[in-house]
Amino acid sequence: MQNKSPLTEIQPSSTTREELFIVLEYLKEYAYDEKHLSKQADIVRFAKEKYNYDFRRDRIPQILIHLTQLEKRLPFKVKAKKINKNYRFFLEKSYLTDNEIIDIIEALHNDQNKSLPKIKRLENSLLNSFVGKEKQKVIKDKTSKIISRGKHLDDAEQQKIELLKDAAYKKLFITFKLKTTDFEISNDKRAVLNEIKMGHLLDGYVYAFLSFDKGPHVAVYSMSLKLVIVTSIENIDLVSEPANIGQWRKNVKFDINNNKFKSAGEWIENHYKGKTLENYEVVIAIKSGIENQIKKSFETYFATKMVPDTSSRLTVKSIDGTVKTIRKRDEFIYVKFTTNLPSVQNWFLSDKKIMFNVVIVEPNLFPIEVFDAILENRKAVGLDNSVFIEMLK
Repeated sequence: MQNKSPLTEIQPSSTTREELFIVLEYLKEYAYDEKHLSKQADIVRFAKEKYNYDFRRDRIPQILIHLTQLEKRLPFKVKAKKINKNYRFFLEKSYLTDNEIIDIIEALHNDQNKSLPKIKRLENSLLNSFVGKEKQKVIKDKTSKIISRGKHLDDAEQQKIELLKDAAYKKLFITFKLKTTDFEISNDKRAVLNEIKMGHLLDGYVYAFLSFDKGPHVAVYSMSLKLVIVTSIENIDLVSEPANIGQWRKNVKFDINNNKFKSAGEWIENHYKGKTLENYEVVIAIKSGIENQIKKSFETYFATKMVPDTSSRLTVKSIDGTVKTIRKRDEFIYVKFTTNLPSVQNWFLSDKKIMFNVVIVEPNLFPIEVFDAILENRKAVGLDNSVFIEMLK
């Protein structure tokens, strides 16, 4: 006689345990707060329709009372409310509150490192894990009012970023090309520019992902050149899928050939706070009355104090080496500081409040990609850009 597997045999008290889990599932799905209380008839119907299980009605109150007695051992609380002479039950506490779930979904919608289909999959997974079906309708109604603040990756870009993230986690080697010269670099940029112009392949390891308002960027470390390149996801052209090249990945220390910084991480952290070598004198003018709000953003971003200049005129050295004298206007607060140009531009574009209330006086730094996008959009709907440019002049 063939022995039965213990995994297929009905275990002692299986029926009792099955009833317990059916009641718990019903509470999670339908009795999720004091306004949505359990009813014995509804639980009986739920068990029959979903599991074809015939519940003994006298078992339901026994299980519900038992669950209230176990509140210290469970990650949620089953509470009772007396209505007339009968008690009805509901789940008082779940793993996450409604507002916490909505905050997580909002963060997903504002994550430009993910495509919209992936955001939807993650949102549904979150709701199915922590929220019952009836309550999901309430949550989805609230989250339908979430407006994303920027464009998301398309499916091809999402696939690329998933590959690059996997390469970062596993220290896999990548071979790639840069489509344009729009990148920032820890060392001598000319060497890499020559590689790009000659059509040579670049290689290295994905060190980090950086999220800017202008879209997701990736930092790639080159072990052979001892440098780190930061560029947009769109600018990376993967020649082949990330690969494990044996002992190399065990020896990657991410050290760079830079006079001031030793590692890729140190350079990235300082570069986006305006503290790398390629610095210039910058003068910004802030509309009076708004300076305290701008001050908080400035000091958080650049990790330095924002000190207004109190002199009547400002002298500053331009990028080309010439010296300019700037005459101040009373309706503005002027701040002079030293930083690199990518930092100024990233900070300027990070918040509409900054863009509308701050003027970059020197150097003559205009966010050209914003202007290009405006012209491109106008052209797409058939508007005359020559008239628009004349108006700006």
